[in-house]
Amino acid sequence: MTEKEAKKLLPSKGEVTVAKLSNKTFVYSANGGNPVLFEHEDNLYPTVYALWQFPHMSPALLTYSEVSPKVIVGGADLMLPGVIVPGEGLGDWEAGDARGLRIPQSRFAFAVGRMLVGRAEAEASGMKGKGLGLLHHFPDALWAMGDKSVPHAGFTPERILPPPDGEEAAGAERKKKSKKDKKDRKGGAEAAGGESEATEAAEELGGLALGDGSGGPDEGGAPDAAPAASMEELIDACFMRALRERVADGDLPLDCSKFYSGCMLPCRPAGVELDIKRSAYKKLSKLMKTMEKRGVIAVKAIRKEDHILEVHRDCSAYTAAADAAAAEATAGGGVPGGAEAGGGAAGTGEGAGAVAGDGGRGVGGFGGKSAVSVAKRYKVGSHLRPVFGEAAEGRENKDRLFSAEEVGSHLDEYAAREGLAAPDGPANGMLTLDKLLKGALYNKKEGAEVGDTAERAEVLDRLLGKIQTYHRISRTPPGGGAPVVVNMRGDLRPVELSAEDRHIGRKFITRVVGLEGFGIDPDDVVPKLKHAFQCSVAVEAAPGKDGWKLLAFQGKLLAEIRDFLANDYGVAKPYVVITGKVPP
Repeated sequence: MTEKEAKKLLPSKGEVTVAKLSNKTFVYSANGGNPVLFEHEDNLYPTVYALWQFPHMSPALLTYSEVSPKVIVGGADLMLPGVIVPGEGLGDWEAGDARGLRIPQSRFAFAVGRMLVGRAEAEASGMKGKGLGLLHHFPDALWAMGDKSVPHAGFTPERILPPPDGEEAAGAERKKKSKKDKKDRKGGAEAAGGESEATEAAEELGGLALGDGSGGPDEGGAPDAAPAASMEELIDACFMRALRERVADGDLPLDCSKFYSGCMLPCRPAGVELDIKRSAYKKLSKLMKTMEKRGVIAVKAIRKEDHILEVHRDCSAYTAAADAAAAEATAGGGVPGGAEAGGGAAGTGEGAGAVAGDGGRGVGGFGGKSAVSVAKRYKVGSHLRPVFGEAAEGRENKDRLFSAEEVGSHLDEYAAREGLAAPDGPANGMLTLDKLLKGALYNKKEGAEVGDTAERAEVLDRLLGKIQTYHRISRTPPGGGAPVVVNMRGDLRPVELSAEDRHIGRKFITRVVGLEGFGIDPDDVVPKLKHAFQCSVAVEAAPGKDGWKLLAFQGKLLAEIRDFLANDYGVAKPYVVITGKVPP
């Protein structure tokens, strides 16, 4: 690290803040910024914020993306078999030397530690045993003392993934260009450039209207506030898009920092930087409070960390942003929010990814890549089969399922056959009750009598309530092929994921139940997940679900399994929900 870089971290003329943690660790930050150094056992180590600013400050070990959850979730030390040896070798080191930890696809470290063994000892053991003792990692409490930013969208709370194509390179190029512009610009040149970049990004996202017409806290300020206002528009657009596309009600409550890193950042346009500190919000907490005041979300502190407790999808700000995004997508021939369009499943007529109720009216609205359509169906019992005539007669029609429209059509035909409708037909909205309808749809306390008239809509609602409800689930695999159709009796039951902490944050069990409801054979899933995540799995009977199986995987794999089901089977939000308490 050069002297110039050291002065950037801790400027000699700036204000240096020293904080002492409960474990007697000293943390250093400058001018109220992110923590950059911490002291452990009389040695100074860089934080991940410092390594993101100066990646070459400390040598780094390479490891696999699949290994990262054991570090950032389980807090485990890095074992030597998990170290990737580059072509040039690992170089020399001694026990106690500081090292960062990163994946090969990214130059940014996600953890900091010290070597537990020297090179000679590691080679003598055949690269077995513990290698790096973990001191600090994203997203631990030390990271949370800063602004909770991440270098790219691959930094998720569950796993470190490779950066999206070109994102990291684009970030480096912007950084170089920024340094050059800083030397060349005079007056308001930088302000104009920053406004142009953020405004173009905001226009690419679409859906910037938030209902109240507010452009942010600094709107109408001095000219030098223009870049901040434009960045606010970009942040607002990413915020709304993340709520629409990546947050289902079943995900709540959701940690605000996880929402920012795992939901908001992936929603920004390619090659565009999202920086709260460059906006009038300055901090994530202020952004959340602002959105809460606008009525978009409800925020509550859980274990001293802010969580999104509720999303008000019917508020004017949310609906205005959704309508603007839909109009933008329609004008461009796309799908609102960037969600992929899919044709309806064979024979259903509903669009892919929508939760279709009566008549196929979609009420899902969560977006995503789900190739699943759900439609409500009805099975008639023996006492009401006369209403359906030949359509419900015979052994071949015993288990036939009807849509709500078909039920209404058969009711109209029955009324016409029995003379229960007015001369101009049931379109006038009134039907006469005969003995069958009165006895099957009304109880004695209601006082209805044969010959009484009732609104056709009321009779239809009662009829739908008296026959058995089913849900027809049609799943089209992302790779194509014939759709898998499953008829489930009763309410729709999503795939349920849950995780249990078995040993104070070091051992987890992830359970999966409900795959059969979407036509997925658990015996087909087990070998694929075992191979993908290199974990053991136990299969047992699911409690209370006759014939269904419960899968128990070793490790905390909630996000990984949810992504696997979406990518390999087309089952995504809101059909996959996380239940119970999510371990930190």
